[in-house]
Amino acid sequence: QAVHLVVPSRGEAVILVASSGGSDMNFSLRVGYRRPLVDSHSGLVLMAFQLPDARDRMIADCLAATDRAQPLAPLFYRLETVRADGSIVHESRDIVGLTDVCCPILSPNGSAEACLTTVVVSRRNATEDFESLIARQKAACTEISDQYHAYTPERQINFD
Repeated sequence: QAVHLVVPSRGEAVILVASSGGSDMNFSLRVGYRRPLVDSHSGLVLMAFQLPDARDRMIADCLAATDRAQPLAPLFYRLETVRADGSIVHESRDIVGLTDVCCPILSPNGSAEACLTTVVVSRRNATEDFESLIARQKAACTEISDQYHAYTPERQINFD
């Protein structure tokens, strides 16, 4: 399965890192690919895990960049659901046969700084254990967050 590290930037979800995984067939987007936050599962996760003022700025930036109106009540409901679930597991919005699995990488205050999105390709005669995948992905996001926030100039990491 392909995995993308996605960050928010000016109302868009941007792929910062992409890994194609180890299977013989997968789907991956290129590094630098951008999409409006409201149009991607990664973007929904990034917005769902923000303090209200930051979330509202992200939504405003996104809608300004897309030049379209969107009813906010359904979006806020979706973001609340994502936050309560702690992740998204949902069929791709664009491509049949793909499922996005997205989890946030959180800062100490609980805001998403990035998210990991695994793109699962559906294959004939194969079933995916999404419960296990989401558990492993949440654990990876927690570990990344812990490692990222463990560094301070006062506590230099010794690489010897």
